[in-house]
Amino acid sequence: MRWALLLLLPMLAGGCDRAPSFDERYDAQAANVAARAAAMQDEADARIAASNAAGRGAAAPAAQ
Repeated sequence: MRWALLLLLPMLAGGCDRAPSFDERYDAQAANVAARAAAMQDEADARIAASNAAGRGAAAPAAQ
């Protein structure tokens, strides 16, 4: 029985990692949101360019 405890104890201790801090989690989520926003903007730009190339898009208003 002791040998089982001696074998299991290092395995249990190895599973105890430090949880990420709030700042680490925030930074990871902020990077994820920024990447998703950039991908959405790229897709929208590509669709607008394709629409304009096909003659279906509205021309940009002239700057005054």
